[in-house]
Amino acid sequence: MSAQLRKFSMLLIVSAVWLVGCATTKVDWKRAHKLGTLEAYQEFLQKYPASELANNAKREIEKLEWQKTRQQGAQEPYYVFLRKYPKSEFADDAERELEKLNWEEARQQGTQESFRLFLQRHPRGKFAGDAEKKLEKLDWKEARQFGTQEAYYEFLQRHPASSLITEIASSKLEELVDKYPGEMERIIPMIETSIMQEIANKGTKARFVINEIELGAGLQGRLTISAVDSANKILQFNCEFDGDRIPIINNEPRIPWANCSVHRYEGEVRINFDSDLFTFFGEGDKLHRLSFCVIENIGYVYLRGRGRVLLKNEKEVKLGY
Repeated sequence: MSAQLRKFSMLLIVSAVWLVGCATTKVDWKRAHKLGTLEAYQEFLQKYPASELANNAKREIEKLEWQKTRQQGAQEPYYVFLRKYPKSEFADDAERELEKLNWEEARQQGTQESFRLFLQRHPRGKFAGDAEKKLEKLDWKEARQFGTQEAYYEFLQRHPASSLITEIASSKLEELVDKYPGEMERIIPMIETSIMQEIANKGTKARFVINEIELGAGLQGRLTISAVDSANKILQFNCEFDGDRIPIINNEPRIPWANCSVHRYEGEVRINFDSDLFTFFGEGDKLHRLSFCVIENIGYVYLRGRGRVLLKNEKEVKLGY
C-alpha cells in the first residue's frame, strides 16, 4: 500500500470516529433533554465537557437549580445559588426573594442586631427604609434609657439626621455641643427646633422676649446675620447649617419674619422694629451664636447663644452668660 493510500485510509477512519462521536453526543443530549432532570444534564456535562452542547447543558442545570431553590423557599439555598451563579439571569429575582425572607426574619426578631444585619445585607433594598426607621426607634429607646451624653452622642453618630433627638431637653443637647464641639454642627438646628417645641409646650417662662415685633408674611427661614460695614447699613446673610434658608424677594435676600423663623447674630447688627432701633451683639462662636426666633402671638424670643441686646431705651441685656 502506497503512503498516499495509507494517509487516505487514516483520514477516513478519523472521520468515521468523529461522525460516530457526534452522533453519540447528540443521542445522549436528546436523552438528557427528554429526561429533563438535574442528574441527566450533570451526567451529560461530565461526559462531554468540551461539547458544543455543553453550554446548553449548563443553562439547563442553572434553570433547574433555580427552580429547586425557589421550591425550597429558604434563605440558605438562595445564598448558595447566588454564590454559584452571581451573574445568572435569575440573580435579581434571587436577591429579591432573599431580601423578603431576611426582612421577615428581622421583623420577627425585632432587635437592633437583626435590623443592622438586614441593612448590612440589603443596604439599598426595598425594605431598607423601613429597617432604618425601626432601628432608629430602637436605638433612640436605648439612648433614652441610658440618658448619658455618650449614649446620645452614639445615637447621633448612627442617625445624624434623626429628628427624635429634639425630644430631649435642649439643655442636654447644649451639653453635647460643649463636649463634642468638633462634630456637633449638625445638631444646632435640632437644638433650635427643640427649644421652640419647649416654648410651644411650656411657654417662654423666663426667656427674654421683644414684644414689639409683628409677625411677617412670606417664607420661613433660618440664617446668620452680620454687618458688612461699620455703620451697619449693609447686612450680610449666611447659611451656616443644614436646613438654613434665606428668602429671596424681588431677586434680593431678605430677613425672614414668618412664624418660626430663626435669626443668628454675628457681631454688631442693628435691626428696626417699627422704627424702634435694637442693636444685637453676637459674641458667641459658630456653635453659640446669639439666636432669636419669631413666634406667633409671643414675639421675638431669645433661643440660645451668647451676646447682648441694646434696647430702644438704651438698656442692655446680657444673654447666655
